[in-house]
Amino acid sequence: MKALKKLAGSVWFALMLAMSNPAAAVNYQDWWLNPSIIGAGVNIGHQGDTVAAAWYLFDAGGHPTWLTFAGQLVGNQVSGDLYRTEVAGGVATDSVGSATFTFTSDSTAVLNYTYDGQPGSFNLERFTFATPGISPTGYLISLSGTNSGCADPIDNGAVFSYGATALSRSGNTFNIGMSYIDLAMGNAVTCSGTATASQHGSLYQGSGSYTCDDGTAGTWSFQDMRVSPDGIFAEVSRKETTGGTCQFDGSFGGPKFVL
Repeated sequence: MKALKKLAGSVWFALMLAMSNPAAAVNYQDWWLNPSIIGAGVNIGHQGDTVAAAWYLFDAGGHPTWLTFAGQLVGNQVSGDLYRTEVAGGVATDSVGSATFTFTSDSTAVLNYTYDGQPGSFNLERFTFATPGISPTGYLISLSGTNSGCADPIDNGAVFSYGATALSRSGNTFNIGMSYIDLAMGNAVTCSGTATASQHGSLYQGSGSYTCDDGTAGTWSFQDMRVSPDGIFAEVSRKETTGGTCQFDGSFGGPKFVL
């Protein structure tokens, strides 16, 4: 029992370190493009509330051109000056216009700009150029959010749990198993589920069904799932249709589990 308590304490400490600086609800860092515009695209970096971008294109004369941009993200929009760097008897960087990125969803955006005095606008979407393989992997996870619509009002409100999850993929099907401890209820629960997923750039989203050993079952969905060699993060919703009526909305994430 002492060994189990020590292990639980170690897991809890590791999770708190991993989640002490949670990621923003949406991170726009990715390659973006408009499939109908050949030879052009935008590489977006997103750190904190700052968005920086490098826009590659062919100018009106057919010359390959790079424009750079940076600004503060306010809501779903970021604006700033466009700069062009040229090498002609030396390196010179000049302001050549301005741009505004409006993110219309997690995976789509509109770029409005004025470049060399000419205004313009076009749509962008995350560029999916590879499908990373997801071999069966375990993660230590922290799950937090809110329950609503529960038959027993005491089950409504904030939810915070911790535990471990296993994730694997076969084609467009994600398989997930999760064992966690509900800190409010003090009980351990093990669930398993599947979901049909789609990929948008480096993000995944999907929906499916799940069952748990506490007698509950239902549907679940996830958005903005990032799977990296080091960890996993996702926004998640779950609706009980058997054994309860709770609707959970929140997020989970944590580091890769290393034995």
